[in-house]
Amino acid sequence: MTHERSWGQLADELEGLKAVEPLRAQWHAYVGSENHGIWILRPDRGRAEQVHASFTLIAVHIIEKLGIPPIPVPKSVEHCPHWAEYCGAEEEIARRAGRVRDLSDAVPYGLDTIDWDAVDPCTRAFLEVLRRESRAFRIKSNGTEGFKGKTYPTVSGSIDDLCGAAAAYCKRRARDEIGAHLGRRLENDGTAACSVDHGSEQATASVLQDTKLMSVEIDPSGVDPTDPPKITFVLGGIPSSFKAGVPGLKQQFEFSSKALPDGPDELKREVGNLAHTAITALTRGSSVPQSKPEDWLDRLKQFDYDIESMEQLLIASEQHLDALVLNALAVGNREQSLLLKEIETRFSELRAQFFKLPDSGAHHLHEPVSSPAGTEETSAPCELVVAPGDPEKSNLTEPHPAALSDGFDFATEAGRIEAVAAYTKRWTCSEASLARTARVDPGDLSKWKKDLLPTESNKKRRIEDAIKNNERPTPATKKSPDS
Repeated sequence: MTHERSWGQLADELEGLKAVEPLRAQWHAYVGSENHGIWILRPDRGRAEQVHASFTLIAVHIIEKLGIPPIPVPKSVEHCPHWAEYCGAEEEIARRAGRVRDLSDAVPYGLDTIDWDAVDPCTRAFLEVLRRESRAFRIKSNGTEGFKGKTYPTVSGSIDDLCGAAAAYCKRRARDEIGAHLGRRLENDGTAACSVDHGSEQATASVLQDTKLMSVEIDPSGVDPTDPPKITFVLGGIPSSFKAGVPGLKQQFEFSSKALPDGPDELKREVGNLAHTAITALTRGSSVPQSKPEDWLDRLKQFDYDIESMEQLLIASEQHLDALVLNALAVGNREQSLLLKEIETRFSELRAQFFKLPDSGAHHLHEPVSSPAGTEETSAPCELVVAPGDPEKSNLTEPHPAALSDGFDFATEAGRIEAVAAYTKRWTCSEASLARTARVDPGDLSKWKKDLLPTESNKKRRIEDAIKNNERPTPATKKSPDS
């Protein structure tokens, strides 16, 4: 039997999840079939997949506490009453064109595979609770869909801050639970001077703390370089010392820089300190605590991260800490998740300070230029252009000479279709060649034309960059005669 979390604990986990990656929930239904609407969680890229998984796990605990059953994924005709007619019409169109198209197993997008485009039954049950009870749910549009002379009214809505709305719901439930408990005590004791048991005190504290964060301070005084420093947790928010380059979450000590990849001394010093902080925070309280930067590097290698260059080391550290943050949240250890998230942010800030990735694909290693006191900084940063794989050679590339100068209207479907048509005509190529250049699936290109990709999608950005820069199409790879 699993340990039942309190409403306050669930609210804390949701707020921690929001700090990692905000989520929003989109809802679409036909009028009269609102109980069988489609729910889609956004964004659906990068670390959001792990955040989705953590949110759905929290949703399971919530509906368990509410005592409500999961809601199965709706059938196609439950969501769309005219789905069978629509599929039949599509099959008829294909038949007239001399093709065979079997849509007997077709389902609308959002109702297919759980965790791909459909939400699981437990998450659906909780989302339906929020749709009915949360003020965060908003109807965004009403429309109609025409088919064979008939019109079908539709309605769409969303919860723009899903984790925040869910956390607020849990806090209200905690408040109601405490209030009901106090009411029963007043009724039983017949007096206002009632006591509250320890569990209710904890729940009350959780509600009153609201969004306060737990900060971490490391005391470097009297600490041997080989021993983990003393870590102190402080309620009330993250102190201002948590800034890139400012000692606050790190212990200054001597270490062998030979263990780190080549790079400027300042960068190696900062990375060494952060690596020490990361491994110390991760192994504190364990039977074998570690504190050396080399221990952090060894850990990354054990997880098969490539850390041959300094930038690879920074990226690997960010990715590994991101996974550790979600693991801490999944087991309900919010304090550890906040600490690891802060360290991840410091690695990210350090990478942004020393590295950037321009459109050409070259890596720029740069250091800011300081200006004399009281004068304006007019000179640009000094940049050393480093070609990937060769630190001695420059690899900057100019845009294709035939790059589009007038641009296209990517804000409308007609403009996007026109842009793709102009690209394929200019290069005398297929849309699949454009998709390969943008490193997306041809289906994603079709979604982009219909504006079905999330606004912040990297796929969307790559497609538009390929068209705007008129990048050379990528032909299909020819199979070897021996294969």
